[in-house]
Amino acid sequence: MASERKVARVERLTRKLNDLLARGDGYEAHQLYKTIFFRYSNHQQHGDAAKLAFDGALYFLSKESNSASLTSGQELACMFVQAHSEGELPLDDIVLDRIKELLTLLGPGENSRETFVRQAVDWSKSCSSEHSKFGHPRLHRVVALTCWQFKEFAAARWHFLHADSANECAAMLVEFSRTKGERSEIDLFLAQNVLHLLVLKKIHQAKMLFERYVSSHPDMGTQQPPFLLPLLNFLWFLLAAAEQNLVAAFKVLRDKYSPSLKRDESYEMCLDRIGERIFNIPSVSAAGGAGGGIEGLLRSFTSNMAPSTSGMSQAEIREEDVD
Repeated sequence: MASERKVARVERLTRKLNDLLARGDGYEAHQLYKTIFFRYSNHQQHGDAAKLAFDGALYFLSKESNSASLTSGQELACMFVQAHSEGELPLDDIVLDRIKELLTLLGPGENSRETFVRQAVDWSKSCSSEHSKFGHPRLHRVVALTCWQFKEFAAARWHFLHADSANECAAMLVEFSRTKGERSEIDLFLAQNVLHLLVLKKIHQAKMLFERYVSSHPDMGTQQPPFLLPLLNFLWFLLAAAEQNLVAAFKVLRDKYSPSLKRDESYEMCLDRIGERIFNIPSVSAAGGAGGGIEGLLRSFTSNMAPSTSGMSQAEIREEDVD
């Protein structure tokens, strides 16, 4: 009997919500969306709460753009994620499609999506113990593709690191280099992602990214070593050494290609970490204390590659996250 009364109350509130939406009363509708959401949540009806929040976010984000509608849409989008987190709902194709739709409606500009993306990534960590450190690859892929769609290349390249989608990442980096860089810099656009994938011990993904990038970039000149740009040769040799765990070759490569590695100060920090994680070489900078090792690497990582849309600030990334 009590449950029937609860259902009847929610039904009355839902009819009232539909009347408010029909009249275009956005403020009152927003408040009622939240009221019904929390009733669903309190009754452990998290699936219903998620669907309600999604529908509300669509309503406000699809309206003529204004700050009030955007704010309401952002809040309801975050409540959509909240329902999945509290209810421990699965990350499936339907949810990913809805997240993609919300990301698109939130539009370009990192600030509009920052909280939503951060909460979605945090929730996705609980969906699989395998992906508990950085979030689920399928979610990162959806975010990366949306950032790419809006030409937010720096955010896209960060999410692609965790998306396990080397071919799409390569295509994005080719476009990034052709629209934002010089022909002499085509190696730089590739190197950062390859090195960071190796830091994450994703050797296969790093190799796939390298091969697809050099084979598809129209300004590459040659698709096989030796390449015209020394940094590309270094990366090719580095990947071979990583695959076969050739410690001596790794040390020789760092010395031989030292001039090319000085083009970006983050490269040496990445290579220190790669030396530790792949070749079991103790890091000199890590032993030296403050300023070096993982701390310096993460400063470069977050400042150069992970704008706020990444959903993970420098302070939130700890050394144990990459161990």
